[in-house]
Amino acid sequence: MRAVSYVRNNTVEVQEKPVPEIEADEVLLKVSGAGVCHSDLHIIAGGDDSPLVGETLGHEVAGVVEKTGDAVTGWGVGDSALVAVVLGCGKCDKCLAGRDNECEVASPRGSMAPLSPGIGTPGGMAEYIAVKEHHLDPLGDLDPVTSAPLADAALTPMH
Repeated sequence: MRAVSYVRNNTVEVQEKPVPEIEADEVLLKVSGAGVCHSDLHIIAGGDDSPLVGETLGHEVAGVVEKTGDAVTGWGVGDSALVAVVLGCGKCDKCLAGRDNECEVASPRGSMAPLSPGIGTPGGMAEYIAVKEHHLDPLGDLDPVTSAPLADAALTPMH
């Protein structure tokens, strides 16, 4: 699959990468839209010593479920979804209270940033992305092509 990768300071390239394999609690999302955020621009200008060199960028992601893992129950092939911008563990007290941005399992104190697609895990500027079921929000009738920026602008659970 094609993916936009940060390769060095101020340089991104479209590269060929393997389609992600999914785990039992994940879906394979065919990306319909991926927004470019100022955070992406900051990453790209971050320098050649950035730990994100080689990463697939993109934390504003929406798409359509292509495949589901064996343990996935809330999603089916063809469902439109928005990927959460903050990826919590989904099991700690903070996550269970809806405060994924305070999850210290996925993003312990001292982390570069909260764990997000494209910031610590492969991002959505690719043809496909593997996503934990609990990191998806349904889009209903919204167009996944134009809805990707909602991940950051509308759903970021920050205060």
